[in-house]
Amino acid sequence: MEDIKIGDNVKWIEPLVVVPHPDGMLDSNGVVLPVLRDKEITGVVTGCHGEGRKKTFQVRINTQYDNLPITTPSSYDLKIEPAKLTKI
Repeated sequence: MEDIKIGDNVKWIEPLVVVPHPDGMLDSNGVVLPVLRDKEITGVVTGCHGEGRKKTFQVRINTQYDNLPITTPSSYDLKIEPAKLTKI
């Protein structure tokens, strides 16, 4: 396992996320249909909680708010297990 610390860019696979239909299929109103797919998501580690098997990393997803300082709390922060994260 890689040594992940605060400020590192990481990625992980989020299972069954709603994404636009890959073939551009439309509903009767002309709106692109949503489908569930596994999606690779990237983010920045903003914190670490716990130790040992209960350890989790607080990760901020890369969004339009990328310019927020790491110390600023955000509703976009997620708690992700270390085994799911890969350092970029």
